[in-house]
Amino acid sequence: DINVNSSISWASSNTLTLSSYRNINVGEEVTISNSGAGNLIMRADNTGRGSGTVRVDGTVDFHASTGSVSIYYNPSCSCDFTYQKYENPTDYTGSVSGNMTAYMLVNNANDLQDVGTTSRTLGGFYALGKSFSAASDDGFNGFLGIGTTFTGLFDGNGGLGTNYTISNISLTAPSNDGAGNSFGLFPFLSGTVRNLNLTNITITGGDNNYFLGTV
Repeated sequence: DINVNSSISWASSNTLTLSSYRNINVGEEVTISNSGAGNLIMRADNTGRGSGTVRVDGTVDFHASTGSVSIYYNPSCSCDFTYQKYENPTDYTGSVSGNMTAYMLVNNANDLQDVGTTSRTLGGFYALGKSFSAASDDGFNGFLGIGTTFTGLFDGNGGLGTNYTISNISLTAPSNDGAGNSFGLFPFLSGTVRNLNLTNITITGGDNNYFLGTV
């Protein structure tokens, strides 16, 4: 873990990166602040194991900065279904000021499947925690639903300078008796997908009225 127990302040355009194998904890009465063009990156779970979060009990003060704060964490909740963790993102707005984006980590094929479960998960902010295979045997069976539209932000860069890769997606859309449907990875997109590498991807329609998506 990284435990920040003393305040940190800088006025330059330098970037401070906190990268932890597990958790990042900013203690009570601790302030991390920048008054220039600096950036702050807080990346929990830097190997993409699926365990580790960012907790800010103190303050991250970037109100006077033209830089940004980027938080990468694994959400958690006492849920009946795994996808519900992505319906309950951590709200950092009470402790972080300025230009801030908080990304929920997607670390494997099962996580990727969970992203496409509901309209709320399809509107979340995500980043890949590492490269992984998303074959059917790994747990990804495609986003399926009439008009399935991703409206959130999906970043292939998990904050550590690497654009990660999703590979081995091979899907055939189930038959829908010609009624039409949408299927695949991001069948419709009104949000943003960036910095994402895809390799070895094959998606086939089961009907002639399917909308197929791979970005």
